[in-house]
Amino acid sequence: MQAGVLAEGPWGEGRITSVNPLRIRDTIAGGTVAVVAGFQGVTRGGDVITLGRGGSDLSAVALAAALHAKECHILTDVSGIYTADPRRVPDAKKLRSVSWDECIEMGVCGARVMQPRSVEMACRLGMPIHLASSDTAQDGTWISGPDVSERPKITAVASDERICRLTLPPGGKAPWQEISEAFSKSEIVTVAITTHPCDAIYVRGDQGGRAQSLCRSLLDADVPLSDGFASVSVIGHGVGNHPEILNGVLRVLARCACSLYLVFSSGSSVRCILPGEAAAGAVLALHEAFIEKEGDNA
Repeated sequence: MQAGVLAEGPWGEGRITSVNPLRIRDTIAGGTVAVVAGFQGVTRGGDVITLGRGGSDLSAVALAAALHAKECHILTDVSGIYTADPRRVPDAKKLRSVSWDECIEMGVCGARVMQPRSVEMACRLGMPIHLASSDTAQDGTWISGPDVSERPKITAVASDERICRLTLPPGGKAPWQEISEAFSKSEIVTVAITTHPCDAIYVRGDQGGRAQSLCRSLLDADVPLSDGFASVSVIGHGVGNHPEILNGVLRVLARCACSLYLVFSSGSSVRCILPGEAAAGAVLALHEAFIEKEGDNA
């Protein structure tokens, strides 16, 4: 309440509705450094509500915009954004810059770098973000507008090994609209939906239990929940519009003998759902093919 951040929505997934930084401005004008607890806001009824995982990123961008800052600096325990998780890919390289769209896609695809919602807000407001380590004075990664080029380039490889699948009961038409509305109200993110050979929904593992309960209630039937799935993605501006990227991804995964459940693309990524135990090897192989070898040929 003191910081002026208003939010609404389900507890744990609150959405910022407005920011009035009057008290922060007064504090700064008085020569005092304002220290604000992130990750939370207050409803119009006065209840404290949290902003979801990574909500401090969202708080920082929202306050920077409300205070008319030219850029937002986020200092954390990592030195920047890498082409892959450096704990899993030893040859991952730190990126000097990524576009807002690429960073959003990285977060959606499982890279735990910035909360996607915070980057969405920065993109809408045209707010550059500098992500760097709080332990050093080295430059980190700038998140801002894209490079002007039609040449497809893979920026990063990401994985999410928390994917699970809900299998809907056979013998009837699934009430997709009702399920979608229930998921939306509960802020449950749908990764993918399939209708053959059975109706199934892929969701994030941390949301699987809630999704299962909602489906059971709507269908009045058992809805099995299976874990052990993962998604592996190659990410870059416009890569979904270039068929040679998809062809290369499938060629690499075939060499790894990976079973594939689903493959789909967007303007910024090609994403594959596969067995969880295959994810680590797939990430290494895709990073080598699309980033390490590409760098050697640049």
